[in-house]
Amino acid sequence: MTSNAIEGQGVLLLTLEWSMLNFLTWLGSQLMLEKGIAMKVLLKRKDHECFLASPGAWTKDITEAQRFKSFLEVLDYRREHGLEGVEAYFHFDDPKYNFVLNIG
Repeated sequence: MTSNAIEGQGVLLLTLEWSMLNFLTWLGSQLMLEKGIAMKVLLKRKDHECFLASPGAWTKDITEAQRFKSFLEVLDYRREHGLEGVEAYFHFDDPKYNFVLNIG
């Protein structure tokens, strides 16, 4: 594989990552505007049903979970703290919209 092909793959992955960020931002705003449903972005452990409450502390009570302003903030937090085995958890007032994304 040439360096140009590798660079091309990196650009494609970056483009896909930004596309996902844009989609999630749009989804949250659409649900909020059209249905009055608020979205919370949380950090969840894969191996337990626990959410990040504060640095180094996890909770099973979703009301105690730390809320992030955006998906990008969750990604940054995971990278800065070297967390593995976590997911971004998108929590809505109406649970039928809840979903998770594996981030590491």
